[in-house]
Amino acid sequence: MHARSILTHLVTALLAFGLGWLVFGAPDTPVDREASSLPESPAMALAAILELDDPSDRAVRLVRFFEQTDPSAAIVLRDVLIDQQEKGLVDEMAELLFASWWARSDPEAAFANIVDPGWANRHPWVRAVFREWVHQDPTAAAAAVESLPAEAARGRLEAARVVIDEWFELEDVPDPSRLLGLIEQLEIRRRAFAIQRVLNALVEQRGVDATQSFVEAVPESGSTFDYDLRQELMARMAVVLLDHDVERAVRWAEEHGHDRQGAGIRKHLAYYWGLKDGPAAMEWATGLPDTPDRSAVVARAWLSFGRVQPEKASDWLVERGPDGALQDVYARYLRNLAKNEPARALELAEQTADDEVREKMLMAVGQGWMRADREAAEAWLATAGLPPEIEKRIRRASRRPTRPERNAG
Repeated sequence: MHARSILTHLVTALLAFGLGWLVFGAPDTPVDREASSLPESPAMALAAILELDDPSDRAVRLVRFFEQTDPSAAIVLRDVLIDQQEKGLVDEMAELLFASWWARSDPEAAFANIVDPGWANRHPWVRAVFREWVHQDPTAAAAAVESLPAEAARGRLEAARVVIDEWFELEDVPDPSRLLGLIEQLEIRRRAFAIQRVLNALVEQRGVDATQSFVEAVPESGSTFDYDLRQELMARMAVVLLDHDVERAVRWAEEHGHDRQGAGIRKHLAYYWGLKDGPAAMEWATGLPDTPDRSAVVARAWLSFGRVQPEKASDWLVERGPDGALQDVYARYLRNLAKNEPARALELAEQTADDEVREKMLMAVGQGWMRADREAAEAWLATAGLPPEIEKRIRRASRRPTRPERNAG
């Protein structure tokens, strides 16, 4: 029994709450006296335990029952479980304990005889079986996930989550590239985290060069899901390279991020580089060729820079001013600043030398101010001498829902 098993966790919890005596206590405890009166047949004993009303008593008896019962009786006991489930007498703990007990001795059989839960989007049986299976045969467990039907009711997503999480807890992590088919099925955040773990493990096992070659060899659009796994691997590879060699990460982004599909690579690099070294990330992003996505790449670098070093990021931006690549970020900064410090925002906007850019910056100030204090903003707008179209756009800002600026300094 390994330390991560469901049974061990349950027993530990019971001991922590003073229930250990019910399991291991003296022979004359109430539970022992009652247990001794249970039917000798394992099937009858299990049915009797599942019919108990008290959940703590039921859980304690189940722990002891499975400790003392030979797994060769699993098939017969499964029929009892299903019968009791149809009567509404089987809870999630019972399924977890049963599945974990069976999977420790024969995970393949436990998988082949899944008991579907009586509730939606909860799969204790699947969770318990795959947690045990990964620690015995991770490759077989991963293959078994892909054999499950795609519909959520059969627990395929739950199984994929468990296999991926447990895979990286193994003492000797197997080749993580085997997990790619499972990763495609995860939700966005879990998928991103899993891909990062796969790449880090590959770098540790094979080195940076081999990992880059592996990522480049993944075919495009081979997924049946509505996203491209290869593109996400490419983007996350740039992030991994940041920890090893910044120049190499930049070369990777320049080599693979040259078209519209590659924009994600540049955005990922900009954001994570901004967390580590905001000024360097901003210098790189603003120095990119003037393509339609450059503004988004600059915004990502600014977002992360501003999150970890808000004052330094603001000072850096003000010192640079709203030059070509920084216009959108600078306007967003002024829009947010004007909500609390309109005078300072106006001062910065007025310092812009180019007339067209200055009007854009004043419009941003007016929009932020209008959302925070319409009366004061209207008084300023009456004397600002801005073109009618810009005045309209400023006034429209007061009718929009107020949202926090993500890139605020």
